[in-house]
Amino acid sequence: MPPVRFIVTGLGSWGPGWAELIQAQDGVELAAVVEPMDDRRQAVVEARGLSPDQAYADLQTALDHVETDAVLVVTPPRTHLEVARIAFAAGKPVLMEKPLAADMADAKALVELAEASGNLLIVSQNYRYRPPMVALRTLLQEGVIGDLLHVQANCQEDMRLFYEATNFRYLMPHPHIIDMTIHHWDLLRYLTGQEVERVYATSWNIPDSPYQTDASCAIMLKLDDGTPVLYEGSSATHRDRTSWSSWWEFEGTNGRIWTDGGVGDPHLDTVHLHVYGEDPEIVENIAVAESDRHGSLLAFVAALRGGELPVHTGRDNLNSLATVMACVESVEQDRIVKVEELLG
Repeated sequence: MPPVRFIVTGLGSWGPGWAELIQAQDGVELAAVVEPMDDRRQAVVEARGLSPDQAYADLQTALDHVETDAVLVVTPPRTHLEVARIAFAAGKPVLMEKPLAADMADAKALVELAEASGNLLIVSQNYRYRPPMVALRTLLQEGVIGDLLHVQANCQEDMRLFYEATNFRYLMPHPHIIDMTIHHWDLLRYLTGQEVERVYATSWNIPDSPYQTDASCAIMLKLDDGTPVLYEGSSATHRDRTSWSSWWEFEGTNGRIWTDGGVGDPHLDTVHLHVYGEDPEIVENIAVAESDRHGSLLAFVAALRGGELPVHTGRDNLNSLATVMACVESVEQDRIVKVEELLG
């Protein structure tokens, strides 16, 4: 079976890593890269050993000159709709980095465009493919701790360690909510099998934060069945860092599950289980065929080849993004926001 050929468009923070991943992964091939900034484009050309006819300043030119099966979009979220429009017009399915779009209007338009053109749109919600999260979900699905009573999650990160001073995220409004909680709300939906019904959020900034707007937040959510969720997060913390996946705690009528560890490597999160009346234990992570972004990539490829459609389609991801945007609206308006308001 011939490899699935990808054009990767957007070579900022994550694009170069995607290009490297595709080159290293069996069953796929890097057809070309796209980036308007000459220095970024040239850096990836040299790092990946590409020829001049595999690098372009715009997607349309790349599509005009290169045979490809799909487009991987890693551009800033505000550009996703227009970039996808070009790909769909060429009949190419799209694997897209989260978030789906910068606002709900663009996200809905993007999903409608994909469906109207008959093209596949998958959002890379890669945290779903991490072995500790698969183990955690399995325990919850099996009802090991009984009926769920409440959930807590905490994500503390310091992006000064990772992003250059000119990174666009430092100028984003609500940076932790928009850039990070999209992962955690998608995980919450994946882990519990429920949707978020309403949110109340507040935010603040860290005094020496590189972010121009609030980089920390505290959020109360309520799931469809009424289960309360308490979340705290920061992208400029001075506290101890947590796992990128968050440290989670699920309390049920028969016990509790919690995670810790995984600082710097969320594949090493430790999953703990305490069934009341029994000794606490550490749960072995569940192996997956491919984890993290590899998992997203291969799920997309399998769907292209006629296999099962990943759950995290553009249509499904509207629910995760709507939860993010409900949090933004809650901060800005200081009120409880129902997620349905953003989906309607």
